[in-house]
Amino acid sequence: MKTYMSILIKTIMIVAFFGQIRCYEEDVSLKQVFGQCSEEHQISLEAIMSTVRHVRGPDGYQVKRWISCAMKKMGKIKEGEIDWEQCKYL
Repeated sequence: MKTYMSILIKTIMIVAFFGQIRCYEEDVSLKQVFGQCSEEHQISLEAIMSTVRHVRGPDGYQVKRWISCAMKKMGKIKEGEIDWEQCKYL
């Protein structure tokens, strides 16, 4: 019984560890996407953060272009249309 419990605990720990690695990789990937789009569209960090935090909606052309760029790079827009199936996992 102790052996099975030990194996179960080790398995849970390994799964949790790999889950954390995946989350870290997704965070790094999102930061890269946001950084690339920020450079392409010359937008301030303040404008991005207010949009991300839902303080106010995108009121400028550059913010809208930045959102479009980020969604395209994350694979959420295909052929000019929002891919709602992919957006479920945001």
